[in-house]
Amino acid sequence: MKVGLLLPRSTTHPLIAYSFMDGIHAFLDQYELGQDITCVTVNIGFGTDAVVIAEKAEELLMQYQVDLLVAYADFPVIEALFPLVKALNKLLIVVNHGAKYPQTWQGHPNVIHHHLSSALGSWCTGEKVAKEHQKAAFISSYYDGGYSLCHAFSTSFSNTGENIGFNLIGHQLKDNFDAAPLLSFLEEDREVKAFLTVLSGELVPEIHAQFNKTNVNTEATFYGSPVMIEESGALTNTADFLAVEGYTSWFQNNPLPENEQYCSSFRKRTSRTPDSFGVLGWDTALILKTIATLWETGESNPQNIIELLSGKTLAGAKGSMLLNAESHQYMAPLYYVHTAAGEIQHLQTLDIKAVEDTFKRMSGHKITGISTGWLNTYLCS
Repeated sequence: MKVGLLLPRSTTHPLIAYSFMDGIHAFLDQYELGQDITCVTVNIGFGTDAVVIAEKAEELLMQYQVDLLVAYADFPVIEALFPLVKALNKLLIVVNHGAKYPQTWQGHPNVIHHHLSSALGSWCTGEKVAKEHQKAAFISSYYDGGYSLCHAFSTSFSNTGENIGFNLIGHQLKDNFDAAPLLSFLEEDREVKAFLTVLSGELVPEIHAQFNKTNVNTEATFYGSPVMIEESGALTNTADFLAVEGYTSWFQNNPLPENEQYCSSFRKRTSRTPDSFGVLGWDTALILKTIATLWETGESNPQNIIELLSGKTLAGAKGSMLLNAESHQYMAPLYYVHTAAGEIQHLQTLDIKAVEDTFKRMSGHKITGISTGWLNTYLCS
Protein backbone atom coordinates (compact mmCIF):
# COMPACT_ATOMS: atom_id res chain seq x y z
CA MET A 1 0.00 0.00 0.00
CA LYS A 2 1.47 3.34 -1.06
CA VAL A 3 0.61 6.31 1.17
CA GLY A 4 0.95 9.94 0.09
CA LEU A 5 1.63 12.38 2.93
CA LEU A 6 1.17 16.16 2.81
CA LEU A 7 3.37 17.69 5.50
CA PRO A 8 3.58 21.22 6.94
CA ARG A 9 6.47 23.34 8.13
CA SER A 10 6.71 25.57 11.16
CA THR A 11 9.08 28.30 12.27
CA THR A 12 8.39 28.01 15.99
CA HIS A 13 8.09 24.20 15.99
CA PRO A 14 10.44 23.20 13.15
CA LEU A 15 10.35 19.46 13.90
CA ILE A 16 6.62 18.94 13.35
CA ALA A 17 6.94 17.06 10.06
CA TYR A 18 10.16 15.30 11.10
CA SER A 19 8.77 13.99 14.39
CA PHE A 20 5.50 12.98 12.75
CA MET A 21 7.32 10.96 10.09
CA ASP A 22 9.77 9.56 12.64
CA GLY A 23 6.76 8.29 14.59
CA ILE A 24 5.38 6.62 11.47
CA HIS A 25 8.71 5.05 10.49
CA ALA A 26 9.41 3.93 14.06
CA PHE A 27 6.12 2.02 14.02
CA LEU A 28 6.72 0.53 10.57
CA ASP A 29 10.22 -0.55 11.62
CA GLN A 30 9.00 -2.00 14.91
CA TYR A 31 6.42 -4.18 13.17
CA GLU A 32 8.50 -4.81 10.03
CA LEU A 33 5.95 -3.19 7.72
CA GLY A 34 8.35 -1.23 5.55
CA GLN A 35 7.70 -3.45 2.55
CA ASP A 36 3.92 -3.47 3.05
CA ILE A 37 3.42 0.28 3.58
CA THR A 38 5.54 2.77 1.65
CA CYS A 39 5.45 6.53 2.13
CA VAL A 40 5.77 9.40 -0.35
CA THR A 41 5.95 12.89 1.15
CA VAL A 42 5.39 16.42 -0.17
CA ASN A 43 5.59 19.77 1.61
CA ILE A 44 2.58 22.12 1.86
CA GLY A 45 4.29 25.11 3.48
CA PHE A 46 2.39 26.40 6.49
CA GLY A 47 -0.79 24.77 5.22
CA THR A 48 -2.59 28.04 4.55
CA ASP A 49 -2.97 27.80 0.77
CA ALA A 50 -5.77 25.54 -0.45
CA VAL A 51 -4.48 25.74 -4.04
CA VAL A 52 -1.03 24.47 -3.00
CA ILE A 53 -2.56 21.64 -0.97
CA ALA A 54 -4.75 20.59 -3.90
CA GLU A 55 -1.83 20.72 -6.35
CA LYS A 56 0.38 18.64 -4.06
CA ALA A 57 -2.39 16.10 -3.55
CA GLU A 58 -2.86 15.80 -7.31
CA GLU A 59 0.89 15.27 -7.68
CA LEU A 60 0.79 12.40 -5.20
CA LEU A 61 -2.26 10.83 -6.81
CA MET A 62 -1.27 11.20 -10.46
CA GLN A 63 2.52 11.18 -10.52
CA TYR A 64 3.20 8.82 -7.62
CA GLN A 65 -0.02 6.78 -7.89
CA VAL A 66 -0.58 6.65 -4.14
CA ASP A 67 -3.43 4.57 -2.79
CA LEU A 68 -4.54 6.98 -0.08
CA LEU A 69 -3.65 10.38 1.36
CA VAL A 70 -2.60 11.55 4.82
CA ALA A 71 -2.69 15.33 5.22
CA TYR A 72 -1.24 17.15 8.22
CA ALA A 73 -3.54 20.14 7.75
CA ASP A 74 -6.69 21.63 9.18
CA PHE A 75 -10.02 23.29 8.56
CA PRO A 76 -11.04 25.18 6.54
CA VAL A 77 -8.17 24.74 4.06
CA ILE A 78 -8.24 20.94 4.10
CA GLU A 79 -11.76 20.99 2.70
CA ALA A 80 -10.21 21.78 -0.69
CA LEU A 81 -9.37 18.05 -0.93
CA PHE A 82 -12.83 16.75 -0.10
CA PRO A 83 -14.31 17.03 -3.63
CA LEU A 84 -11.17 15.45 -5.10
CA VAL A 85 -11.12 12.36 -2.86
CA LYS A 86 -14.86 11.93 -3.30
CA ALA A 87 -14.62 12.10 -7.11
CA LEU A 88 -11.71 9.61 -7.17
CA ASN A 89 -13.19 7.58 -4.30
CA LYS A 90 -9.90 7.73 -2.40
CA LEU A 91 -9.44 7.69 1.35
CA LEU A 92 -8.09 10.79 3.11
CA ILE A 93 -6.80 10.79 6.69
CA VAL A 94 -6.59 14.29 8.17
CA VAL A 95 -4.16 14.64 11.09
CA ASN A 96 -3.53 17.67 13.31
CA HIS A 97 -3.70 18.83 16.93
CA GLY A 98 -7.49 19.02 16.93
CA ALA A 99 -7.47 22.73 17.77
CA LYS A 100 -10.19 23.82 15.34
CA TYR A 101 -13.90 23.21 14.94
CA PRO A 102 -15.03 21.98 11.52
CA GLN A 103 -17.81 23.68 9.59
CA THR A 104 -19.88 20.57 10.27
CA TRP A 105 -19.33 17.68 12.63
CA GLN A 106 -20.94 15.26 10.19
CA GLY A 107 -18.30 12.94 8.78
CA HIS A 108 -17.37 13.03 5.09
CA PRO A 109 -17.75 9.61 3.42
CA ASN A 110 -14.09 9.53 2.31
CA VAL A 111 -12.40 11.24 5.28
CA ILE A 112 -11.06 10.06 8.64
CA HIS A 113 -9.87 12.52 11.31
CA HIS A 114 -7.07 11.62 13.72
CA HIS A 115 -5.79 14.30 16.07
CA LEU A 116 -4.57 15.15 19.56
CA SER A 117 -7.90 16.48 20.87
CA SER A 118 -6.63 19.94 21.85
CA ALA A 119 -10.07 21.57 21.74
CA LEU A 120 -11.76 18.61 23.39
CA GLY A 121 -9.12 18.43 26.13
CA SER A 122 -9.54 22.16 26.73
CA TRP A 123 -13.32 21.73 26.93
CA CYS A 124 -12.92 18.96 29.52
CA THR A 125 -10.53 21.08 31.57
CA GLY A 126 -12.88 24.06 31.45
CA GLU A 127 -15.75 21.93 32.76
CA LYS A 128 -13.61 20.60 35.59
CA VAL A 129 -12.36 24.04 36.60
CA ALA A 130 -15.94 25.32 36.68
CA LYS A 131 -16.74 22.82 39.43
CA GLU A 132 -13.95 24.20 41.61
CA HIS A 133 -13.81 27.94 40.81
CA GLN A 134 -16.45 30.59 40.22
CA LYS A 135 -14.00 33.07 38.76
CA ALA A 136 -10.93 32.79 36.56
CA ALA A 137 -8.56 34.78 34.38
CA PHE A 138 -7.88 33.79 30.78
CA ILE A 139 -4.35 33.94 29.37
CA SER A 140 -3.42 33.49 25.73
CA SER A 141 -1.46 35.13 22.93
CA TYR A 142 -2.48 36.78 19.71
CA TYR A 143 -1.47 33.59 17.89
CA ASP A 144 -2.78 30.89 20.25
CA GLY A 145 -5.96 32.91 20.79
CA GLY A 146 -6.96 32.51 17.15
CA TYR A 147 -7.89 28.83 17.53
CA SER A 148 -11.04 27.03 18.62
CA LEU A 149 -9.43 25.50 21.70
CA CYS A 150 -9.67 28.94 23.32
CA HIS A 151 -13.40 29.02 22.62
CA ALA A 152 -13.73 25.48 24.00
CA PHE A 153 -11.84 26.40 27.18
CA SER A 154 -13.73 29.59 27.96
CA THR A 155 -17.17 28.38 26.87
CA SER A 156 -17.11 25.17 28.90
CA PHE A 157 -15.99 27.14 31.95
CA SER A 158 -18.68 29.81 31.54
CA ASN A 159 -21.58 27.53 30.56
CA THR A 160 -22.95 27.28 34.10
CA GLY A 161 -22.49 30.93 35.00
CA GLU A 162 -18.85 31.11 36.07
CA ASN A 163 -17.10 34.38 35.38
CA ILE A 164 -13.91 35.12 33.47
CA GLY A 165 -12.78 38.21 35.32
CA PHE A 166 -9.87 39.18 33.07
CA ASN A 167 -8.61 38.36 29.59
CA LEU A 168 -4.92 38.69 28.76
CA ILE A 169 -4.16 38.36 25.06
CA GLY A 170 -0.43 38.99 24.78
CA HIS A 171 1.94 39.34 21.87
CA GLN A 172 2.95 36.13 20.12
CA LEU A 173 6.67 36.93 20.42
CA LYS A 174 8.44 36.28 23.71
CA ASP A 175 10.26 39.64 23.79
CA ASN A 176 6.97 41.51 23.43
CA PHE A 177 4.76 39.36 25.66
CA ASP A 178 3.79 41.34 28.75
CA ALA A 179 1.69 39.91 31.59
CA ALA A 180 1.80 43.20 33.54
CA PRO A 181 -1.89 44.10 32.91
CA LEU A 182 -3.00 40.78 34.41
CA LEU A 183 -0.57 41.05 37.31
CA SER A 184 -1.91 44.51 38.11
CA PHE A 185 -5.47 43.18 38.03
CA LEU A 186 -4.54 40.34 40.38
CA GLU A 187 -3.10 42.83 42.88
CA GLU A 188 -6.64 44.21 43.20
CA ASP A 189 -8.64 40.98 42.87
CA ARG A 190 -7.44 38.22 45.16
CA GLU A 191 -10.46 36.00 44.42
CA VAL A 192 -9.02 34.81 41.12
CA LYS A 193 -7.07 31.63 41.78
CA ALA A 194 -7.53 29.90 38.41
CA PHE A 195 -5.80 30.80 35.17
CA LEU A 196 -7.22 29.28 31.99
CA THR A 197 -4.05 29.25 29.91
CA VAL A 198 -3.58 28.66 26.18
CA LEU A 199 0.06 29.25 25.28
CA SER A 200 2.68 27.39 23.25
CA GLY A 201 6.34 27.52 22.29
CA GLU A 202 8.60 30.09 23.90
CA LEU A 203 5.65 31.73 25.68
CA VAL A 204 5.30 28.74 28.01
CA PRO A 205 8.54 29.37 29.95
CA GLU A 206 7.97 33.12 29.57
CA ILE A 207 4.66 33.16 31.47
CA HIS A 208 6.30 31.11 34.22
CA ALA A 209 9.24 33.51 34.34
CA GLN A 210 7.05 36.63 34.56
CA PHE A 211 4.93 35.18 37.37
CA ASN A 212 8.02 33.98 39.20
CA LYS A 213 9.12 37.60 39.55
CA THR A 214 6.01 38.49 41.57
CA ASN A 215 4.25 37.37 44.72
CA VAL A 216 0.80 37.58 43.14
CA ASN A 217 -1.58 34.72 43.94
CA THR A 218 0.99 32.09 44.71
CA GLU A 219 -1.88 29.76 45.63
CA ALA A 220 -3.36 29.99 42.15
CA THR A 221 -3.17 27.26 39.54
CA PHE A 222 -2.53 27.39 35.82
CA TYR A 223 -5.06 25.20 34.03
CA GLY A 224 -3.50 24.57 30.64
CA SER A 225 -4.49 23.46 27.20
CA PRO A 226 -2.91 20.13 26.10
CA VAL A 227 0.07 21.83 24.42
CA MET A 228 0.62 23.97 27.51
CA ILE A 229 0.60 20.78 29.59
CA GLU A 230 3.16 19.01 27.40
CA GLU A 231 5.52 21.96 27.07
CA SER A 232 5.31 22.84 30.77
CA GLY A 233 6.28 19.25 31.52
CA ALA A 234 9.58 19.88 29.78
CA LEU A 235 10.46 22.74 32.13
CA THR A 236 12.72 21.88 35.04
CA ASN A 237 13.50 25.29 36.55
CA THR A 238 10.06 26.64 37.50
CA ALA A 239 8.94 27.36 41.04
CA ASP A 240 6.65 24.79 42.62
CA PHE A 241 3.70 27.16 42.92
CA LEU A 242 3.64 27.55 39.14
CA ALA A 243 2.01 24.18 38.64
CA VAL A 244 0.05 23.47 35.47
CA GLU A 245 -2.71 20.92 35.20
CA GLY A 246 -5.40 19.86 32.80
CA TYR A 247 -6.53 17.19 30.36
CA THR A 248 -4.25 15.99 27.59
CA SER A 249 -4.34 13.14 25.09
CA TRP A 250 -0.73 12.14 25.74
CA PHE A 251 2.00 12.50 28.33
CA GLN A 252 5.43 10.96 28.05
CA ASN A 253 5.46 8.79 31.17
CA ASN A 254 2.09 7.16 30.54
CA PRO A 255 2.74 3.55 31.62
CA LEU A 256 0.70 1.99 28.81
CA PRO A 257 2.82 -0.72 27.12
CA GLU A 258 2.05 0.80 23.71
CA ASN A 259 3.28 4.20 24.84
CA GLU A 260 6.43 2.73 26.35
CA GLN A 261 7.02 0.95 23.03
CA TYR A 262 6.52 4.22 21.13
CA CYS A 263 8.88 6.16 23.40
CA SER A 264 11.55 3.48 23.21
CA SER A 265 11.30 3.13 19.42
CA PHE A 266 11.27 6.90 18.88
CA ARG A 267 14.38 7.40 21.04
CA LYS A 268 16.17 4.55 19.31
CA ARG A 269 15.41 5.97 15.87
CA THR A 270 16.04 9.66 16.56
CA SER A 271 18.06 10.06 19.79
CA ARG A 272 15.48 12.73 20.66
CA THR A 273 12.89 13.05 23.40
CA PRO A 274 9.50 11.60 22.34
CA ASP A 275 6.86 14.25 21.67
CA SER A 276 3.20 14.52 20.71
CA PHE A 277 4.03 15.01 17.01
CA GLY A 278 5.76 11.64 17.07
CA VAL A 279 2.93 9.90 18.92
CA LEU A 280 0.51 11.28 16.33
CA GLY A 281 2.67 9.65 13.66
CA TRP A 282 2.94 6.36 15.59
CA ASP A 283 -0.83 6.05 16.02
CA THR A 284 -1.43 7.14 12.42
CA ALA A 285 0.80 4.25 11.34
CA LEU A 286 -1.35 1.96 13.49
CA ILE A 287 -4.40 3.13 11.54
CA LEU A 288 -2.53 2.57 8.26
CA LYS A 289 -1.57 -0.95 9.39
CA THR A 290 -5.22 -1.72 10.07
CA ILE A 291 -6.25 -0.35 6.67
CA ALA A 292 -3.48 -2.37 4.96
CA THR A 293 -4.89 -5.51 6.56
CA LEU A 294 -8.27 -4.70 5.02
CA TRP A 295 -6.60 -4.09 1.66
CA GLU A 296 -5.11 -7.58 1.82
CA THR A 297 -8.63 -8.98 1.96
CA GLY A 298 -9.55 -7.01 -1.16
CA GLU A 299 -11.39 -4.19 0.63
CA SER A 300 -10.26 -0.80 -0.70
CA ASN A 301 -13.52 1.15 -0.81
CA PRO A 302 -13.23 4.12 1.60
CA GLN A 303 -16.84 3.93 2.75
CA ASN A 304 -16.54 0.26 3.62
CA ILE A 305 -13.17 0.80 5.31
CA ILE A 306 -14.60 3.58 7.50
CA GLU A 307 -17.58 1.40 8.41
CA LEU A 308 -15.30 -1.50 9.37
CA LEU A 309 -12.94 0.74 11.35
CA SER A 310 -15.87 2.26 13.26
CA GLY A 311 -16.39 -1.00 15.11
CA LYS A 312 -12.74 -1.82 15.79
CA THR A 313 -10.80 -0.67 18.86
CA LEU A 314 -7.09 0.00 18.24
CA ALA A 315 -4.44 -0.14 20.96
CA GLY A 316 -2.52 3.09 20.38
CA ALA A 317 0.23 4.86 22.29
CA LYS A 318 -2.40 7.42 23.38
CA GLY A 319 -4.63 4.60 24.62
CA SER A 320 -7.53 2.69 23.10
CA MET A 321 -8.71 4.40 19.91
CA LEU A 322 -12.20 4.12 18.45
CA LEU A 323 -13.53 5.78 15.30
CA ASN A 324 -16.72 7.74 15.94
CA ALA A 325 -19.24 6.54 13.37
CA GLU A 326 -20.94 9.93 12.90
CA SER A 327 -18.02 12.37 12.84
CA HIS A 328 -15.34 9.96 11.55
CA GLN A 329 -13.05 11.26 14.29
CA TYR A 330 -10.88 8.92 16.30
CA MET A 331 -11.63 9.12 20.01
CA ALA A 332 -9.09 8.18 22.66
CA PRO A 333 -8.83 8.60 26.46
CA LEU A 334 -7.92 11.93 28.00
CA TYR A 335 -5.62 12.16 31.00
CA TYR A 336 -5.78 14.75 33.76
CA VAL A 337 -2.22 15.47 34.79
CA HIS A 338 -0.42 17.84 37.13
CA THR A 339 3.03 19.06 36.16
CA ALA A 340 5.52 21.13 38.12
CA ALA A 341 9.28 21.56 37.68
CA GLY A 342 9.38 18.87 35.05
CA GLU A 343 7.54 16.25 37.14
CA ILE A 344 4.23 14.94 35.79
CA GLN A 345 1.64 13.31 38.03
CA HIS A 346 -1.30 11.46 36.44
CA LEU A 347 -4.44 12.14 38.47
CA GLN A 348 -7.40 10.91 36.43
CA THR A 349 -8.36 9.20 33.16
CA LEU A 350 -11.46 9.81 31.06
CA ASP A 351 -12.21 6.63 29.12
CA ILE A 352 -13.56 6.65 25.56
CA LYS A 353 -17.20 6.61 26.74
CA ALA A 354 -16.65 9.70 28.91
CA VAL A 355 -14.69 11.40 26.11
CA GLU A 356 -17.50 10.72 23.61
CA ASP A 357 -20.05 12.14 26.06
CA THR A 358 -17.98 15.33 26.34
CA PHE A 359 -17.55 15.42 22.56
CA LYS A 360 -21.36 15.38 22.20
CA ARG A 361 -21.61 18.41 24.49
CA MET A 362 -18.89 20.27 22.61
CA SER A 363 -20.12 19.41 19.12
CA GLY A 364 -23.71 20.16 20.14
CA HIS A 365 -22.82 23.71 21.17
CA LYS A 366 -24.12 26.04 18.48
CA ILE A 367 -21.39 28.35 17.19
CA THR A 368 -22.38 31.88 16.26
CA GLY A 369 -19.92 34.11 14.45
CA ILE A 370 -16.25 33.32 13.84
CA SER A 371 -14.75 30.79 16.26
CA THR A 372 -11.23 30.68 14.80
CA GLY A 373 -9.29 33.23 12.86
CA TRP A 374 -6.33 31.35 11.42
CA LEU A 375 -5.94 29.26 8.28
CA ASN A 376 -2.79 27.39 9.32
CA THR A 377 -2.83 24.26 11.43
CA TYR A 378 -2.15 24.86 15.13
CA LEU A 379 1.61 25.15 15.83
CA CYS A 380 2.38 25.38 12.10
CA SER A 381 3.33 28.99 12.61
